[in-house]
Amino acid sequence: MQNIASGLNLTAITANVNAADKLITLQSLSATAGQGKITGHGSINLGAPNLPVDISLNADHATPISSDLVNETLNAALRLQGDLKGNATLGGTVDILKANINLPKSLPPSVANLPIHNGSAPPPKPSSAAPPAPPIRLALDVRARNQIFIRGDGLFAELGGNIHIGDTADNPQPSGGFNLIRGTFSLTGTTLQFTSGKIDFNGAGFIPVLDLEATTPTSTNGTATLVIGGTAAKPKITLTSSPPMPSDEILSQILFKQSASSLSPFQAASLAVALAQLTGVGGGSARWIRCATRWGWTSFRWAPTAPATPPCRPGATWRRGFMWAPARPRPAAAPRRKCRSISIRG
Repeated sequence: MQNIASGLNLTAITANVNAADKLITLQSLSATAGQGKITGHGSINLGAPNLPVDISLNADHATPISSDLVNETLNAALRLQGDLKGNATLGGTVDILKANINLPKSLPPSVANLPIHNGSAPPPKPSSAAPPAPPIRLALDVRARNQIFIRGDGLFAELGGNIHIGDTADNPQPSGGFNLIRGTFSLTGTTLQFTSGKIDFNGAGFIPVLDLEATTPTSTNGTATLVIGGTAAKPKITLTSSPPMPSDEILSQILFKQSASSLSPFQAASLAVALAQLTGVGGGSARWIRCATRWGWTSFRWAPTAPATPPCRPGATWRRGFMWAPARPRPAAAPRRKCRSISIRG
């Protein structure tokens, strides 16, 4: 059994079912889930008005869901008990032994995701309303001591914690989350240590909501913070500071512990690459830095359009993420000057 959209993948499914009049007994159920197993047994009485049911499911080092976004290895002991037409409850525990949440690389902001319609195809038939889900109440506890890993696009974090899933099967309400154990974020060769963080599931369905922060003191006796928020499917990076500063100044303090106005050409190029990475332009960082240091570029500003890579020659202008301007010619023996200015416009 496979569902590509959700990542569900169960193989080698076997079941032994016995029917006596209207009493259906599941004597055994077995399925392979990754390197582990899912087993079960139970019964349902189709002859009773409220359809009484009692089914148990157990997982042993199972990986029932594995996708590009999430995969996990878990143990579980679950039981569905009660009346399907009355008051049934699905309860139990799920112990996550290890899980990986992979952040996707999103398209640049300038690339539109356009829907595709086939003009020769007949119009889709109106879908009939799905029957209502049975009124099954949930009482599930999901536990993970550690080894909840988030990876992708420079991010690494390990978390652990507990989640309770309540309400009903047609409206599950998770509460709780996972707290940061350790984590880093790599940005243009600089590794930032996360100082706090968590993943919440409070009312947002089963898509993890991120809140990871890397805070560092600034050269002006303040603080600068890089925050990774949003969801695992659509992460969002923001920069904050106390007292408030422009984004380029915050990032300069985080990366170099100094003001953007005092950066060297190499540092200024690194800052430009970092800003491009955070705003979704990204790519070609080594080439940008080589150009900046080779030709002594001392200023750049944000611009809306550009070719894929900057032309690496004196006097060249790159018009996409950044516009570069070379410094005026100077004797070879003269020391390099500091970065004159950094300006950004959206």
